Amino acid sequence: LYGNPGATDEEVIEAAILANAHEFIKDQYLGYNLKIGENGVNLSGGEKLKIAFARLFLTHAEIIILDEASSSLDIETEQIIMDNIKRKFKDKIIISIAHRLTTLRDADQIIILDKGAIAEVGSHEQLIKNNGLYKKFMSTYVQY
Repeated sequence: LYGNPGATDEEVIEAAILANAHEFIKDQYLGYNLKIGENGVNLSGGEKLKIAFARLFLTHAEIIILDEASSSLDIETEQIIMDNIKRKFKDKIIISIAHRLTTLRDADQIIILDKGAIAEVGSHEQLIKNNGLYKKFMSTYVQY
């Protein structure tokens, strides 16, 4: 409820489903009433991240900043959550900082930094055509 203290139980469950957290939450001994402990001590890194995304899905923020948001998630879970973020916040400003470049492919604008300076700016398609750092990074990780 940190994302929205006034949220209903239904809104909380919907947010957990969007964050791919509902299954592991309902399987807990006390389900949604489980006390997770100081700093989420009873949760894995991926579970903590899913809870953080559920909190995000409960917010009404106009600007969302994601900093290495999917670092503790497997690729499939990352894709589910990122697709849900795109749908839920389609009219919001989302700033995503990532080393895992696959999370940025659908961005309207990608900014590549090199040694603290802007090296390239553009969409995925534009940056691939530019044959610069972005294309070099992408070809190292995935087939575009």
